[in-house]
Amino acid sequence: MTSIKCLNLLPWYSLLFLVNKKAHGACKTYFISLRDSERRKQNGRDKDHATRSRRQSRRRERARKLKRTLTNISRDKLGDFDRSKLMEVMTPEYLSSEESEEDEGGNFLHFKVRRLPWQRETFQRLKDKLEEAHKESLTPQHKRQLKKRVIDEDFSSRTAPDDCPKFVKD
Repeated sequence: MTSIKCLNLLPWYSLLFLVNKKAHGACKTYFISLRDSERRKQNGRDKDHATRSRRQSRRRERARKLKRTLTNISRDKLGDFDRSKLMEVMTPEYLSSEESEEDEGGNFLHFKVRRLPWQRETFQRLKDKLEEAHKESLTPQHKRQLKKRVIDEDFSSRTAPDDCPKFVKD
């Protein structure tokens, strides 16, 4: 009789174990991030880290928006490009670098976009079309809230990923 009760409790026990394991992992991550944050403050690198994190976050968000736009865009706007191959390269590694430009008072002016010198012009134009299509799909209020982007004449210093496809790399 007791072995049957134990078998009935086994799924609950394993669920409790998994929840406890996830909570342990979350606590570990939290305390590691606290330690790293404190180290960055001591070394004076906290502002650099914040700037780098914001840039990476913006690039990830842009990649996500471009992927969503790519799934909704018509085939004729893609030209010779294959949608599935484009989905693979719509990641932050293939997006232009950008940094915020501010006036003397520290107020935001615009994002300065530095193109990637190793990208083909046709791929760059396709990304521009996707950006335009995304902007057109926004509500008027959201369009007003978008931050202005200015293309800089200087190129980014980032290099191409090792597994960069030929249709992307010049």
